[in-house]
Formats: sequence, structure tokens, C-alpha cells
Amino acid sequence: LRSAIAARMSGDTAEADNLLAWITAQAMNNQGMIAELHHPSNADYEGEAPMVGFGSGGYIIALKKRGEDVPDGPHCGEWR
Repeated sequence: LRSAIAARMSGDTAEADNLLAWITAQAMNNQGMIAELHHPSNADYEGEAPMVGFGSGGYIIALKKRGEDVPDGPHCGEWR
């Protein structure tokens, strides 16, 4: 979910949407539970599920970011 947010903020909305759709599909196949972590090679749920702050909380943040404009510059004044 952090990757989806980062992709969206960098302007790669297609990748962000694909990642968010994949997480949504995984949750729908697992009784609506959004995982905190996925195993890197087989996508099995890892960690606790559901985990309100890291799984579904991250999902809500990613959905919120989907509706925001992509920043046109850094918040700190310049890119480093």
C-alpha cells in the first residue's frame, strides 16, 4: 500500500491503481481481511490479519490519496 501511494505521488497512477486493485482482490478472496504484509514470492498473508492500523489503515490512506492531486513539487521547498 505504501508502494501504491509512492507510485501515485510520483505520477504513476496506473501502477498505483494496479497495486490497490490487487490488494482489494486479495482481501475479497480472504473474507474482506486486508493483510499487513504479503510474502514476497507467493503473496500469502504474513503478520496479523486483520491488522487495523497497518492493513486496513494503510488501505484507507491509499484510497484517500487516490482522490488527491499529484504534488507538483516537494513540500520542503526543493528536491534533494
